Amino acid sequence: MAKNGNGSTTENVSITIKTSILFFLDQYCERKELTKSQVAQTAIKRFLASEMADDPMFWQELYSKADEEGKLDKL
Repeated sequence: MAKNGNGSTTENVSITIKTSILFFLDQYCERKELTKSQVAQTAIKRFLASEMADDPMFWQELYSKADEEGKLDKL
């Protein structure tokens, strides 16, 4: 593990991606001025959020917390 410029801890990982997908990823990264790592991190966060949203306990905890804080009407 290593610390990046903003103080967050990071870890290098190795994954296998089809060459045809990498072609489009490279184009996207160049167009948006992002690194492959930034795109992968965003994709993983969105995947995990989607998975959590499928869990009824996630919503129960979210609504309970919002209700306790009086923010249920703002959801």
